[in-house]
Amino acid sequence: MAFDLTMLPWLIFMITAIIAGIFRFKSLPPSLRYFWLVVLQSFITEMIASYARIRYHNNIVVYTTYVPINFTLTTLGFYQELRSRWLLRVLVAFWVFYFVNMVFWQPLTTIFASNAWMTSMVFTSMWSLWYFYRILQLPATRSVFNYSLFWICCGHLLYIATCLPQNALHNAMGNDLRAHYWFQIIRDVANVFLYVCFAITFLRKQEKPELNPEI
Repeated sequence: MAFDLTMLPWLIFMITAIIAGIFRFKSLPPSLRYFWLVVLQSFITEMIASYARIRYHNNIVVYTTYVPINFTLTTLGFYQELRSRWLLRVLVAFWVFYFVNMVFWQPLTTIFASNAWMTSMVFTSMWSLWYFYRILQLPATRSVFNYSLFWICCGHLLYIATCLPQNALHNAMGNDLRAHYWFQIIRDVANVFLYVCFAITFLRKQEKPELNPEI
């Protein structure tokens, strides 16, 4: 089984974001350093998952392990901007849910953790909308396009809106090749947009909004 060439378009933008982040890492605010790690983790995961698919014909463990680490880095990135302890509380609760789900419903080695992945996407969309709400409360002295997480939030929201049904129905689709084919196309397009947004973020000079901490 050969490498999946349909991954190339969004892998190119993923690599672009990683390289841009490397050159600008010292000047990036803490939030964007976490999101650079998100992109790096995603790239490493995809490479390992591709190898596991070719070598072992199964990469469920790779993607199931990816879920909590990705959500942790994403939440910590948003926490650097929103400064609300609720994000940390949700993060702890998520890890508890992840292990409970793995023990009772979706074992690590046999079933993709779609419950945990879907939950993480719901909370990530909440963090993105919360960020938009907070920056819109600021005086209109700067363009929102220049704020540090604006483009990342746009990418997350479109990706989640298009891929949430796929991940929610992943296990239910079983061996329906037609459904997997069309959902894969949707996922690839959403991935391209997501990593274009990451690349834009790391290539542009971003401003950190002055948001007051919340409980």
